Amino acid sequence: MMKCPLCEKELVNDYCPECQINSEILKKIYITSRRLYNKALMKANERDITTAIQLLKRSLEFDKRFIDARNLLGLLYYRIGEVGEATRQWQISFQFFPDENENRAYQYMKKLYASSHKRKYEQLKATLSMYNNALKHIEQKSEDLAIIKLRKAVHINPSYIAANNLLAYCYLKTKQQNKALQCINNVLALDSRNPIAVYYKEVIQPGDEAEEEITTAYNTKSNVANQFEQSSVLNRRKERGIASLSQIVIFILGILIGILAIIFLFTPEQVNNLEEELSRVEEQYQRKIQDKDETIDNLNEQIDALDRNVATLKEELGTYDLTEDQVSTTNALIDGAMLYMEENIDETADLLLTIDTSLLSDEGKLLYNYLKDKTFTEAGQNAFNIGDGLYRNGSYADAIPAYERSLIYSDTAWYAEESYYRIARCYKELGQFEESKKAFELYFTKYTASNGVFYEYAKNHYASME
Repeated sequence: MMKCPLCEKELVNDYCPECQINSEILKKIYITSRRLYNKALMKANERDITTAIQLLKRSLEFDKRFIDARNLLGLLYYRIGEVGEATRQWQISFQFFPDENENRAYQYMKKLYASSHKRKYEQLKATLSMYNNALKHIEQKSEDLAIIKLRKAVHINPSYIAANNLLAYCYLKTKQQNKALQCINNVLALDSRNPIAVYYKEVIQPGDEAEEEITTAYNTKSNVANQFEQSSVLNRRKERGIASLSQIVIFILGILIGILAIIFLFTPEQVNNLEEELSRVEEQYQRKIQDKDETIDNLNEQIDALDRNVATLKEELGTYDLTEDQVSTTNALIDGAMLYMEENIDETADLLLTIDTSLLSDEGKLLYNYLKDKTFTEAGQNAFNIGDGLYRNGSYADAIPAYERSLIYSDTAWYAEESYYRIARCYKELGQFEESKKAFELYFTKYTASNGVFYEYAKNHYASME
């Protein structure tokens, strides 16, 4: 017996007694809702999240009890950092279909609210507060304060598209176009047709016409500058000719005035005064030479003292017996710290993977652990996002190393389960079934039906290869 998709009442003679609509119209509603869902699924696989969300909303307008569409909508909201909206969709889904085994919304919420993910969930909720505070700062024309809040939100949840877009806006307002472009590219990597990010990118990277206008204006200014320079050269040549004649005349007059001064101005009394002045100057000169000699002696004594200090320090350093490996490892750690200060998270994490911590001092190990805590989770998320994009584009062979790299950074992070699952799926899609089985078996050693969101999917795929 067919049920009405709008109210779940059973049809009587191809007619819904509750909605008072015949079955033909209801079938069209049902088919339209599913068709929109399939389009949304296709768009989601193409990383066009914005369009997929719009299609799912339209699908639910035709059939609000369509559980698959509502669950997918929740997943997409979660994917772009809208955790509150994601949980709302899953709660509605579970209200319509309260079956813990059949409705995946329950599994999603269970995973999200689990004690092992409690801290992560609280952090994700906090990003919403950071985003709202940033909006208030922008209203008050305090973009610098907004940037601080948004950078923290994006650091916690790199997939938070709204925060990334708002951060790009703040960078544009403060004339930091390179940083704005980085935020925009992060958004487009997750949502390839996000309208806000696309608009910002067009603002930062104008088309060929704008570039031609800039080039024309530059050439015009260059021509004017060249003409001015040529005119200035001709004027300077004329001035030099006049100046050289004037200098000759002045020089001759100077000689005549000097001769007259010797003849008429210097009396015997003045000559005596000059001799006394010369003697006084000579005494001052001798005194200065003596002072300089004393200064040189003092400096030589200081140099000797420094040489003794250097020798003492060398003796002290010799007691440490640092090997070349220890020195090179410490230098590598310092390089990692410099990269982190320049906000090169992925490069810092890559460098830390090459460091042998057994060669570090206690202070070096403290610095290593600090840098590891600050970079590994984010670098793992970035590697996971790269793998996810490759997977959805069908580049399974390239996706595997990216997923594996995300697990090197952390095999307990929120993305770890999906990385293990996707690696097994990639091998299966490539037809490497033995490798796929090994990957699924590794997944089963870490996750069970009680804590694995992908457990049932993994079980089914594994069984299909038996």
